[in-house]
Amino acid sequence: MKRETVLNTDLFDDYAYDKIYQSSKKLQSITKKQEYPYFRALQQDMWSSLYKVNPQIEAEVAPELVGNQSLMQKVMTDEAYSQAKPKTTLDTLTAAISSLLFTEKVSQWLDEMKESEPVKQAYEHLQQAYGEEKEEALEQLATAIQQEAENGTPSLSGIPDESKPIEAGVKALLAGNGHMDSKVPLAEKLELAELLMQHPKLSRIASEIGRFQLLSGGFRKKRVEEAPGVADITLGTELENVLSSELVTLRHPLLKRVFQKKFVEGNLLTFKHEGQAAAGQGPMVICIDESGSMNGSQEESKAYCLSLLLKAKKQKRDVAIIRFDDQVVTHTYKKGQISASELVQFATSFMGGGTNFERPLTEAMQQIQTSRFQKADIVFITDGEADVSEAFLTRYHELKKERGFHTYGILIGMQNTTSLERFCDEVMSIQNLKDKGAIQVLKKIN
Repeated sequence: MKRETVLNTDLFDDYAYDKIYQSSKKLQSITKKQEYPYFRALQQDMWSSLYKVNPQIEAEVAPELVGNQSLMQKVMTDEAYSQAKPKTTLDTLTAAISSLLFTEKVSQWLDEMKESEPVKQAYEHLQQAYGEEKEEALEQLATAIQQEAENGTPSLSGIPDESKPIEAGVKALLAGNGHMDSKVPLAEKLELAELLMQHPKLSRIASEIGRFQLLSGGFRKKRVEEAPGVADITLGTELENVLSSELVTLRHPLLKRVFQKKFVEGNLLTFKHEGQAAAGQGPMVICIDESGSMNGSQEESKAYCLSLLLKAKKQKRDVAIIRFDDQVVTHTYKKGQISASELVQFATSFMGGGTNFERPLTEAMQQIQTSRFQKADIVFITDGEADVSEAFLTRYHELKKERGFHTYGILIGMQNTTSLERFCDEVMSIQNLKDKGAIQVLKKIN
């Protein structure tokens, strides 16, 4: 099969990019919308140029690829590309995010080129061409695009600045501590990146999560009950666990290609360890106020709530989130796992009614009386006050004594803690959720 890329790429680059392309709905969407027949190959060249240590454009390419050759020359000599390149080299995800942004801009540029008469005529010729005439039409289109590329410049400025919050947001939503979790599948990372591009509100919340992680000292590593031992042989990509029989193939020029293919496909033989269970951490119940008065701080409060959830995910703890105004909506997450659709729904919705404390606390009591949450502590986040009846308080304190759970109250922007003190063991009165008291709760949940 004739190669359509114009960079110094090989089969390993083909396998690597195909995995990225199949994992990215956005890349596929851009390709489907683009009429230019060699755009898929252009996308691969874009990613390869960002990922490879020493990407080079081939001096001689097929006549139908001279358009791609000129487009890549324009991109790779642009200031935005020079700014992005140091961070994307040998970083699969960062290169994928940047290539998404670059290809989207270049796709827009290709659409603008259709306004020129030579490109317009070349597309019309291509639509009507068959057989050998079609090859001639493809070459005509490539030449027309080459001329347009040589006479113009794509609008790429700002891409490095666009990619930074996306990369940081993915790391925050993966509950990392400054390093990308190598065990998270690439498809999941790309899905999060594309959600952050699509939902600005989620991107802002992810940025707040990053700040909470920084203020609370990051997410502590799990305590391990016993030293790990080898339990089985499995398939994977974790290089630290790869069998020596696989690693030795790297020394052979032909078998090295086999190793690279198996790595990309996740089919390397690796050790599976045992004894990695986290030491006993209990579940948690989070009550988050979404009454109308919380509207001004809703993004910060959701970021704080998600920080607790991501901490629980790291520690494999069950979580119940009870959103409330004068009604309640409950979401439960086994071992802190939240799907992409659940993440977007939680981040972008807001209830906005009145305030009622008894309903969320009653729901919290019901959760704690289930086997799944019987050892849970409660975090109660609000910016207001509400009456709680004596009859309810009696039931609540009886259950606290029976189950032995704690309730942490976080009161935002108010000094009067009387309402919360009636049912909370500790109350932090703070101006915002990045205040010392709120961060202390994040640390206690570790």
